[in-house]
Amino acid sequence: MVSESEWIYERQKLYVLTQAHPEWGMRGYARAVQHDLKWVRKWVKRFRAQDSPTVEMFCSQSRRPKHSPKQLSEPVKDNICALRESLSERFQRAAGAQTIQYFLKQELSAVPCARSIYKALHERSYIQLRPKPKHVPLTLPAPMEEWEMDFGEIYQGPVEGVFEFFLVVDRGTSRVIYAEANHGYRAQSALEAVVRLFAKHGLPKRLRFDRDPRLWGSWSRDSCPSILVRMLRVLGVEPIVCPPRRPDKKPVVERCIRTLNMSGWLVIRQVPLPMRLTCSNPSSSITTHSAPIRVKPVRMKFLMWSTRIWRLYRPCRTLCSPIVGRTTSTDAFIAAG
Repeated sequence: MVSESEWIYERQKLYVLTQAHPEWGMRGYARAVQHDLKWVRKWVKRFRAQDSPTVEMFCSQSRRPKHSPKQLSEPVKDNICALRESLSERFQRAAGAQTIQYFLKQELSAVPCARSIYKALHERSYIQLRPKPKHVPLTLPAPMEEWEMDFGEIYQGPVEGVFEFFLVVDRGTSRVIYAEANHGYRAQSALEAVVRLFAKHGLPKRLRFDRDPRLWGSWSRDSCPSILVRMLRVLGVEPIVCPPRRPDKKPVVERCIRTLNMSGWLVIRQVPLPMRLTCSNPSSSITTHSAPIRVKPVRMKFLMWSTRIWRLYRPCRTLCSPIVGRTTSTDAFIAAG
């Protein structure tokens, strides 16, 4: 990188050349000093603007704008603040810049822009800056103590409809515990999916989910919990229901669903699934070992159909062993519900 002293030397050499050969053109100066023609024109213009040479003439000039942007006067700012108070009381809401600008046209000939009005309101503390949210690190529980579950869906088209999948992820290790797919889940089929989850992988200490009507019910059922919540309490599993519109309370499963949706995997015919697909009839559910699954080869954003999910799912089978000392039979779950 060229230093400032080297640039000053090059400019002085150009100045000496212009004094020794005033009849030369700009291209001749550029060839002599071996610099760009635009650079030569800029500095020759600065040399000719000075009567006598000085040391400051060869130094670099600031790139700051020569003229500052036009500032609002104090009376205009007072008028804007007065309109802010009066219009806010008149319309029973905080008056914005466009509303203030409309009423300023009746008083001033040169109306400031909306950005200048907002700047004046910020200076007078009529608008407070929104504080940045503080990042609180997530305290991860021990492995296999708390699970997060949620539903995801993929739109296949107007004929095929919506394809849903049920996903359970461990909060402590971010591993996929259980996943299955169906063409539509209801309260009964969602409860059966949770029963199959417990029968295969045991019972966690806590189960976290959102206020899905199939899991939690409606907002008016706080005093009368749903069947799933009552079943979890009977089995000794603590249900953690996230507040409304707070997906950050279960970030692990939300990020996993987004990863699945953004992956964009292709569906291939007769691809064996690494987990069970629940049919409309629970007694006639098929597995990967009984019959192949024939699916229309459309583009679906679902990682479960790829062999890559089998690599993620296979090590979880050894990790997700049933918890010793807890009931894991399906009949006991149905009897408890």
